[in-house]
Amino acid sequence: MVLLFPFIKTIDVDHYNVFFKTLIYVIHVLYCFLVNTVFAFINNFTPRKCVPKIKNALLLKSATDCASLIRKGELTSFDLVSAYIERQKEVHPLINAVAYDNYEYALRKAAKIDNYLAQLDRHSSEFENLSTTKPFLGIPFTVKSSICVKNCKAIAGIVCRMNLEPCTQEHDGITNLKEAGAIPLSFTNVPTMCLWVESHNYVSGRTSNPYDIRRTCGGSSGGEGSVIGAGGSLFGIGSDLGGSIRIPASLCGVFGFKCSPNALPDNFHIPDGGKDLRHMAHLGPLARYATDLKEVTKFYCNDEQRKNLRLDEPTNMQELKYFYIDDISYLDAEPIANECRAVVHDVANELSKTNVTTQVKIDEFKYSCDFWFAQYQKAVDSKFDGLNGYLNNFDPNEALSVPYEMVKNILGFKTDFDLGALSLSFDIKHVKSFNEKYLNLYLEKFEAFRTKLIKMLSNDGVLILPAWPTAAPFHRELLFNRANLSYTAVFNALGFPVISCPIALNKNGLPLNVQIVAVPNNDKILFDVAIEIEKIFGGWKEAI
Repeated sequence: MVLLFPFIKTIDVDHYNVFFKTLIYVIHVLYCFLVNTVFAFINNFTPRKCVPKIKNALLLKSATDCASLIRKGELTSFDLVSAYIERQKEVHPLINAVAYDNYEYALRKAAKIDNYLAQLDRHSSEFENLSTTKPFLGIPFTVKSSICVKNCKAIAGIVCRMNLEPCTQEHDGITNLKEAGAIPLSFTNVPTMCLWVESHNYVSGRTSNPYDIRRTCGGSSGGEGSVIGAGGSLFGIGSDLGGSIRIPASLCGVFGFKCSPNALPDNFHIPDGGKDLRHMAHLGPLARYATDLKEVTKFYCNDEQRKNLRLDEPTNMQELKYFYIDDISYLDAEPIANECRAVVHDVANELSKTNVTTQVKIDEFKYSCDFWFAQYQKAVDSKFDGLNGYLNNFDPNEALSVPYEMVKNILGFKTDFDLGALSLSFDIKHVKSFNEKYLNLYLEKFEAFRTKLIKMLSNDGVLILPAWPTAAPFHRELLFNRANLSYTAVFNALGFPVISCPIALNKNGLPLNVQIVAVPNNDKILFDVAIEIEKIFGGWKEAI
């Protein structure tokens, strides 16, 4: 839509006659088909390659199982950490998911944990309470390289941050996981300033999909999705402003959780949009296993958030009502692939065996992308230039011209900034910036849309829809089909909790996920639904 009709707004198309509506849609479909065909043709000359199969059976155990084995003395943390270091080193030349490692610290910490457990009296209350006080004792995990961890750098794919001193402050969620016994193992790749849906920057390079290295892992938490999908991590922490947890989770076949506003810690992230973006920007976990996703979330948050999430309360699964949408494609998203539509129906059909399941059509989803831009503009407005300040460390003598850097990038001149991040920055500031009339129109429609969804789902409803309109695209393809954000970004605008769940691999060995959605502050039911879906469809699957 942005490339084809940059100044046509979806809301205006409603007033066109049938001929022009049809013409615009046909051009849109043909354009997407052309892009897909060209990229498929170009990449056809390079054979598909995926990460090697996991040889160490230890890497196939869940985090909760490994933690239990460590507490029992049947597994050492040192052996587990060593196994994950070995796996990360094995897959790194293929996927380039780790921006920089923390291996020496992790091994020292693991050895200390093993020594502590060896000396701990197994009849003491301290030992008996370990499963609740330190449930992830000795378990390694990964962290998105834009999240602040004490004594480590938060580079966020920005060249001028490479020489900054390590962080002196730490994201609360990381502190909570450390207190639960978990060990930060490595820091994963992101796009420049986390501002794109592919993970490429001029600090660490490009991250690839573990199921086909010709394809993208998504972004901006792309390194997390890639390394977890490759079996190089059990779980990790990412961030999500428009789908940045769920897109990599979906393209790499793992679970990813975007929470309700204020449900999880959200401080010390680069960039920081401030309190004005708190209702849209969230940090949270990705995991290979649904049970781990729930347990990690429980100990990632603080005591008050844990109480509000109510994750230990049972969910009456028989009383849940399911609604599903198999397509929200319009001018702001690629036409949905049949296989992505099919997995939504597969999930709905399985759940309909025990629950009421209803297919719905909600016309307002066609405005999804514009709803996000409107909410973003309302929250940030002129302050977006402040976010761009991260690209030059807020140096007033190094003013950044986004259009100039875009031209340099396109013409092949040296630049420190990825074209995807620059183009999205340009879109937000110029192409998708609404005047007061359009902003108010979208905000009015948005409030009616939000009210409609809350009424439909209530406290016992779950919405199922595609996680993405296609399987993982080829590298750089999203520069031309960027508006696929429609499937994810709308839920950041709405403030609805979402989990992306892996369902199957397609005929090309690529993951297909669905999203499950609930009303705000009803996050808890999604974890139990995700666990049920994992039982039915098998969850994460190794690359083949």
